[in-house]
Amino acid sequence: MNRLLILNGGADTGGCGYALKRAFDRHAPGWEARAIRRSQVYLRYPTDIVWHRASSITHEVQELVRQADVVHIMDSERPLRWFDLKGKTVVVQHLGSHFRRNRQGVYRACSRAGALQVTDSLDLVQPGVTFEPVAADFDALAQIRREEFRYSDRVRIAHAPTNRSKKATAHIVRAVRHLQRRYPIDFDLIERVNNDECLRRKARADIFVDQLTYGFGMNAIECWAMGIPVVSGWAEAKYRRRSLEMFGELPWADATANTLQSVIENLINDRHERAELGRRGNAHGLAWHSEPAVVQRMLAMYGAAREVAA
Repeated sequence: MNRLLILNGGADTGGCGYALKRAFDRHAPGWEARAIRRSQVYLRYPTDIVWHRASSITHEVQELVRQADVVHIMDSERPLRWFDLKGKTVVVQHLGSHFRRNRQGVYRACSRAGALQVTDSLDLVQPGVTFEPVAADFDALAQIRREEFRYSDRVRIAHAPTNRSKKATAHIVRAVRHLQRRYPIDFDLIERVNNDECLRRKARADIFVDQLTYGFGMNAIECWAMGIPVVSGWAEAKYRRRSLEMFGELPWADATANTLQSVIENLINDRHERAELGRRGNAHGLAWHSEPAVVQRMLAMYGAAREVAA
């Protein structure tokens, strides 16, 4: 039995750590996966083990680390300092803000520890850091869509920022408010709610606007799983080009702050385009972010890393 331990130094950004454990539970026979995070926040992502360093669970954590063949650290290099990881395959997956704030410092710390570095965001790819997508439960998300969505003559547009400045929320709100003067739009700005409620409200949307900064995030992936058309974009054109090189086509309706209103307006007026964009996003998500696809990529990565270490 191979043992995978997924470590989060914080609250498990986007629920990505637990999603990887769940994917291995279902699609990686011969592997036992556990996921640990240090804190629980209002989002209340599904969880395996919540660990507070001062608590008695520390002994369990230490034993899980000792037993692990592969340690997959999410979003931070800090756990590299907390545990003895000698002789193990170690992966650090950079998820966003922490790495953006101190790329060189975090990169050097991971390199000194001999960790393989990957990221799920194309703007963070660099020499020594490769692209590896995060997983989502497409079956469960599609079921939420079936339960929550109702057809209406009104167009429901949703946006769900955890950080307004990082998602360009002010531009998104302004564009939708202008459009509401001419179209029957219900705008759902989803904030400060737990993950379950956020998913239910996203599932009711006709159009989801993710962000205008970093291309796409977990919100977009979840909406692709639900077949919802996504509007999103990069603040820097070079990352749009990188997305096209990687994927062949963009699985979202591409927008900038200047074009956002017209992009949304086109989708409001064209149900066929909304349906086609939803299908395209779903096909992209299944290929890159479904549990079987992610597990296959991770197993190949872990195997290659273990061969190098040997």
